[in-house]
Amino acid sequence: AITAGSDFMYKPVGTGPYKLEGGYIPGQAFKFVYNDQYYGAEPDIKEINFKIYPFDGKIANVHKKFANCCLDYDKIKGEIVVENRKEGEKIRLVNRDFDSEVRKLVNKSFRLEDRSSAVILKDSEGVVFVEGSGAAERVKIDPETVKILAFTIK
Repeated sequence: AITAGSDFMYKPVGTGPYKLEGGYIPGQAFKFVYNDQYYGAEPDIKEINFKIYPFDGKIANVHKKFANCCLDYDKIKGEIVVENRKEGEKIRLVNRDFDSEVRKLVNKSFRLEDRSSAVILKDSEGVVFVEGSGAAERVKIDPETVKILAFTIK
């Protein structure tokens, strides 16, 4: 897990099918890679790279292509982990006025054989990102955002 706030980035640990790969820059960047000791099926995604950027408050500067892979760093609560989905989990996606079941979002975006490898990011309050669907409303970037946690999935 990665603890937000003062400890965030200094004690990152991957759970489930991913593990932290060495060589990260504290407070700036880190990478999760496939955990070859994981007991489950090997995911198609082998790597998730995270980077923290300062934000100038101008939403127009967040390219639309990357907006769904960016979170407001300071809105992340407690620890953030990469995990498989759990039954009953929900997320309110950015600019939606209703909650969606994570299971349904994953089923819609992935073939049956690929669903277990969908990247789900969670903090201590619940799901903050579902691969193929986007980020949670509560961690979206807005004019008060100071730092952005951006990530790429490979």
